[in-house]
Amino acid sequence: PGLAGAVAAIMEVGGSAGEEARTLARRLVDSNLVGHDSHGVLRVGKYLEWVREGWLVPNASPTLVCDGPAFAIVDGNRGFGQVIGEHATRLGIAKASTTGIAMIGLRNCGHLGRLGDWAEMAADAGQVSLHFLNTSGAQRVAPFGGSDRRLSTNPMAVGIPLAGGMPTIVDITTSAVATLCIMRRRASV
Repeated sequence: PGLAGAVAAIMEVGGSAGEEARTLARRLVDSNLVGHDSHGVLRVGKYLEWVREGWLVPNASPTLVCDGPAFAIVDGNRGFGQVIGEHATRLGIAKASTTGIAMIGLRNCGHLGRLGDWAEMAADAGQVSLHFLNTSGAQRVAPFGGSDRRLSTNPMAVGIPLAGGMPTIVDITTSAVATLCIMRRRASV
């Protein structure tokens, strides 16, 4: 039903199994709902193009490259970033719940979508989190005072749970502030 249902149906036709298609749809529509349209449903066409070109692999399962009590490196096996990102974030939450701290590295996965999603997940679990992303190769940002694009956007996000209140989420890139201090929950889709 609604936009999320339409996006899920499109992603299923593009090769994603039902659960993966629903996860992608939920994450993309939620990005639109928090005002981060650049990571919303407009991404569907590009994702399908990347699938056709072999850059993205539908239904890819993440694997652990190395694993310790408070750290892990996850290989996304070229799967959709929204699915691999949820997996990596759940892993980090579980490890931090046990050890008090965790560091999760993620490699070889598709576009992660809105980085603030992962900060929100951790904050909802009562954990402070820091998220950094290297987007090497995509020259989209001119250096301060420059006129030509030379740098990647390299987003960062921070999630801070607040007792009795909504968490503070900071979601930024080196080029612009995407979301700062989300004060209300998104509508469920």
